[in-house]
Amino acid sequence: MKKITITILMLLTVVLTGCFHEAVVNENVNQNIQNSNTNLIVDIENGEIDTSTLKIVKRIPEGIESGSVDKTKVVHGGLKSISIFFNNSIDQTSISSTRFYALWGIEDKIPGRIIYNDELREISLVFDKIIQGGNSGQETRITIVIDSIKDIYGNFFGKFLYNIDIGK
Repeated sequence: MKKITITILMLLTVVLTGCFHEAVVNENVNQNIQNSNTNLIVDIENGEIDTSTLKIVKRIPEGIESGSVDKTKVVHGGLKSISIFFNNSIDQTSISSTRFYALWGIEDKIPGRIIYNDELREISLVFDKIIQGGNSGQETRITIVIDSIKDIYGNFFGKFLYNIDIGK
């Protein structure tokens, strides 16, 4: 289904919250959409959800896009897997170890298996061995690479890299 009307979301909001005033309903629908972790773009005028772009809406662990270590985002105690959540369902034929992988250093791929959960729109990489981190100031850094993943609507997500730092 390419488009879901906002009317359904409004009806569910009315039933769940008991709010019948239009302004309150619109406010609740907007809040529910923001809280749903889907980051779908909503066109209120046309009452439709925009599926014309593919976006990452959540990363676990979040990691960082900058070069320096952010101590508040360091993973402690080892890392067994990573997960990426998208706003749309993914075309499973576009998921492969050449399009979604983790690196040690510049080119050493970390062995693991890819799992896709369509209900959550989640792609996970489960490592063959837990990745252990170093002491403070010597964190282990891995780079996650996502390249040319496609959703069921034909939208491509271009190349994106981010880092995860792992400490003891």
